[in-house]
Amino acid sequence: MQKNSLRILSIFTLVFFVMSMSGAAATSTTGGKVVETTKLNQINTALHHGPVFLRLGASWCPHCKAFAPTLKELAKEYAGKVTFMSVDIDRSPTLARYFGVSVIPDCSVIVGTKNGKYVYMQQNGKTTTIRSSARITGDKHSISLYRKILNYAIKR
Repeated sequence: MQKNSLRILSIFTLVFFVMSMSGAAATSTTGGKVVETTKLNQINTALHHGPVFLRLGASWCPHCKAFAPTLKELAKEYAGKVTFMSVDIDRSPTLARYFGVSVIPDCSVIVGTKNGKYVYMQQNGKTTTIRSSARITGDKHSISLYRKILNYAIKR
C-alpha cells in the first residue's frame, strides 16, 4: 500500500514538473489573473486559446507599479477571452531582447502568428508583424485605449 502511494505521488510530481517546464499551465483559463511568464512557449500555448495581452516590465519600475491595477482590472474584465501575461525583464532578459524592449512598461496584444512571427493588434484595429508599430509604452494611457485594442483582438 505504501509503495503504491509513493508511486502515485512520484507520478503527480513528474506531471506537475513537466507542465511547469513546458508552459502547459499558462492557458486562457487563468480566471482573470496575470500569468508571470519566462518562456516563449508559454505565450505560444496561450495563443491557442485566443489573444494574449503581454506586459513587459520590472519590479523596481514605478511606472510598472502604477500600471499594475489597470492590468489586474483588464485581466478580470476579459477573463476567458484574453490571456494576460507579464514578463519581468530582469528575470527574463532573453525575452526582453526578443521583444526589443527599450521603455517599460511595454504592452502589446498578440493575436496569432504568421510565417513564424507574432501578429500584433494595432490601435486602429489592423494587424502587423512589426511589434514597434503596435506596442504601447508607459503608464499614462487610459484604460479605454487598452479596451479598444482588446475588443479588436477578440473580434478578429
